[in-house]
Amino acid sequence: MQPVVDTIVRKLISYISLEDDFIMWYMGLSDLLHSHLSPALVPCDMLQHVLNNVRDELNAINPRYRLLRHSESDYYRMSDFLLTKHDHRLYVTLCTPMTMRSPHFQLFKIETFPVYVPDNPTLATVLKDPPLL
Repeated sequence: MQPVVDTIVRKLISYISLEDDFIMWYMGLSDLLHSHLSPALVPCDMLQHVLNNVRDELNAINPRYRLLRHSESDYYRMSDFLLTKHDHRLYVTLCTPMTMRSPHFQLFKIETFPVYVPDNPTLATVLKDPPLL
C-alpha cells in the first residue's frame, strides 16, 4: 500500500508544480501585454547573460560604447521592449540604452568660501576638508 501512496503523492506534487509553472507563465504573459517584463518569462540569469553579451559586443565594436543600465532589475522596471510572435515562438526585444563616453570626466568642482555670522562680521564658518569625489 505504501508504494501506491508514494506514487500518488509524487504525481500530485508534479501536477501542483506544473500548475504553478503554468500560472506564473500566464501571469508573466499578462504582464507583458501590460508593458511589464516579468522574471517568470525571462529569468534574471538569462537577462543578465544577454546584457553581458551586449556589453561585450559593444566593447568589441568600439571600447567607448557603454550600456547606461547594467542591472537586470533596471530592465524589469522599464517598459521599453518590443513583443513579437512568430509561429510558436514569442520574441522579446529589449531596447538597451547606450552611450559613447570616456571613462573619466569631471561633473563639478567644489569651491569653499567663508560664511559670516550675521551679528558678528568677524566670525565665519569655513569648510576645511571638503569631500573628495
